[in-house]
Amino acid sequence: MENKVGYPRDYQRALNNVLSERRLEELLKGSTPVFLLGPLMLPRMLKSVTDAEPDFDIAANMTQASLLDYKLWIFEGADLPIVMPSKELGQSVDGVLVFALTSDQRNWLYQFEAESYKELAHVQVEICLRDGNLRNIDAATFVWKGEMDGIVAASSKSWKVDAFLESEWYKNAGRRYHSH
Repeated sequence: MENKVGYPRDYQRALNNVLSERRLEELLKGSTPVFLLGPLMLPRMLKSVTDAEPDFDIAANMTQASLLDYKLWIFEGADLPIVMPSKELGQSVDGVLVFALTSDQRNWLYQFEAESYKELAHVQVEICLRDGNLRNIDAATFVWKGEMDGIVAASSKSWKVDAFLESEWYKNAGRRYHSH
């Protein structure tokens, strides 16, 4: 995923956070990691949705990841991303993986994401470790199960965050959580 100089510092940190094998093993001892895309890739948004303490450094528990065997779709006009399984070989979606969410944070996330058209699914993601090796990890993510009206295939495998950063939704989330 692209990491631009003008992006919020906490988001840049999450994208640049490459785990060592040892740190990954520590994090995997906790709850199942969650693959996120769209607005929740931004630490400020994730903290807002999960009602985290303002000084909680959630970016330290995030890293770039690829969701294997899925395809990225977009709601036309809203630019909000969703994922669905793909039958095409080699398809993947870029996003972030977040580790070490508390049960309360996971419940907040579930309430935010789970609707009648999405369901929590067990998936495989791939991350790049500090030593350059790729590692497949069991994770969870929210998968679209609804109608396809108004939904189009994305032109890439990464959601473009730029327009969202200018939105009122993001600015309102920032009132409580500023970039570290």
